[in-house]
Amino acid sequence: MATQTFRDWATAQKGYKVGNVGSTPTVNNVKLNPLAAGLKNINGSWTGTQDQYKSMVSGINPLTKLRDYFNEADIGYRGSTPSINGQMIEPEKAGLQNIDGNWYGTTAQLAQIQKELEPLTKVEQPSQSIADNPYQTQYGNELKELTKQLLTGDKFSYDPNKDTSLQAAQNETMEAVKRAAAKSNMLYSDDTARRMTEEAGKLAPQYEQLARDRFESDRNNRYNQLSAIQALEEQNRQQYQQGFENTLAESSLTGKYYGGDTLAGRDVALSEKAQEWTQKFNNKQFNYQEERDKIADNQFDKQFALQLDQFAWDKNANNPAVRNQILNNRLLEVELDYLPQTKQLEVAQIVQDLQSGKITQEMAKKQLDSYDLEIEQIKANIEGTKANTAGTKAATERTKIENETLNNASSGTSLEPYKDAEYKRYNDRIKEQGLVTGKTPTSSEKNAIANYLVGLANGGIRLDLIMDLAAAYNISNSQIEKALG
Repeated sequence: MATQTFRDWATAQKGYKVGNVGSTPTVNNVKLNPLAAGLKNINGSWTGTQDQYKSMVSGINPLTKLRDYFNEADIGYRGSTPSINGQMIEPEKAGLQNIDGNWYGTTAQLAQIQKELEPLTKVEQPSQSIADNPYQTQYGNELKELTKQLLTGDKFSYDPNKDTSLQAAQNETMEAVKRAAAKSNMLYSDDTARRMTEEAGKLAPQYEQLARDRFESDRNNRYNQLSAIQALEEQNRQQYQQGFENTLAESSLTGKYYGGDTLAGRDVALSEKAQEWTQKFNNKQFNYQEERDKIADNQFDKQFALQLDQFAWDKNANNPAVRNQILNNRLLEVELDYLPQTKQLEVAQIVQDLQSGKITQEMAKKQLDSYDLEIEQIKANIEGTKANTAGTKAATERTKIENETLNNASSGTSLEPYKDAEYKRYNDRIKEQGLVTGKTPTSSEKNAIANYLVGLANGGIRLDLIMDLAAAYNISNSQIEKALG
């Protein structure tokens, strides 16, 4: 049986998220020292005994995913910040870790979050705008069911053999004929049998007409019920429309419509946007210079640290144990992500070659020195590229804003602010409810968005808006039809 690698073992343990920084393994974002634990790097995988694995992770607390600890339906997001039952939380402040786009924490950390949320009662705030309460039909299901019954209901049909009332009446009529015939001593005559059949047959048309009357009465009752519900629905819709018109009147005074700008308010918004961009650009320039200063400081610190390492190396020329520890520390600090895959494997090979005696400690140190120099050159090239592109990107963004401002000022045509604002509102709700978490929705997220759009359609939201939202998330007509059921 093949030896189980550390990655396979740790992945199978509950509460451990396995990763790596270069060739250094991590568990729950904590760097490990496999060499110190006695593991060996075999074909790029750290391998040892289960006791060694347990010893290496003994001080690491198992983690639980935030979505697994709380009911997933109660979790939402605004950007990357999670909320629980609509209450925003501060995951970093609570000690949670973001691993592969998901928040994780220890049981104690998650329990503390829950404890802090329990005293808070979610209060529904009264709506200040009709935009927060789009028209929702109250009688949609009843209207749909009654209309279906009237359009596709059964046609009138009558089967006298299944009419128990008719059969009871016929039996009573025939008994009456028998009693009359018995008084005349003609009970068993052919004439009596004929009269019984004739009298019973006369009742069938009468009872068929009674059944038809009941069918028509039931149908008329449904028509009357449909008309009454339609009248109530129309009354509700008119009240909504009145509120909608009030909102339009309000927008002419405030420059806002459903949370978006009208044409009158958009020029002001564009001007504010340009000012905001200028401020952000200035801040970015300041931050960029700070980062450059930090890089210079970091390079000085690293050079100083290398000098200290060299001093310790030279001082312990006759102490291989100390030199071996210096090499182990250097191996952990190598920023492998800047090196190509082949050289990352070469660094890992140094450990094995040292242990097998293929190379001396001096040879290993020279190889690490060369890798450090190569990494520093790669990082310098990256920073130079960033500096060259920063000015071009800033100029492009400034030109874009200026052109947008000029085009909107000179066009004189409607930019459909009402439609834009309504589209933005429902698009924001899709994101706020956590129906999509990345730039491109997954298959399951598309199904969730499709169900949400169908709900909007059933509530009376315009079809063109529904289709615009579907197209934005690459949702096909077949997915919409599937959601309709």
